[in-house]
Amino acid sequence: MGATGVWSFSKMPLFTWDFFEEDTELNWQPNQQGNGVYFFQIEGNSVIEGQSLHRRDATQLWEFEGGLSLKVGAGSHLLAIEVPTRLN
Repeated sequence: MGATGVWSFSKMPLFTWDFFEEDTELNWQPNQQGNGVYFFQIEGNSVIEGQSLHRRDATQLWEFEGGLSLKVGAGSHLLAIEVPTRLN
């Protein structure tokens, strides 16, 4: 942290906001292998890797191989914040 109290990041997080009109099943892939992700269920419901999320719930996942299984309910708003988890 610098003298002004501002953090400097060498890698920035990636924000993805989606609205799902229909029930949807998908395999979510990180943009860079090794990144972690926070999922925020703004509205509706989802099942992410077997964990149920409802309105205003959140979960974090890291150290996973390949993609993540998502089942998103119709009318859901889902925010994903992908973050680097490695210092390289």
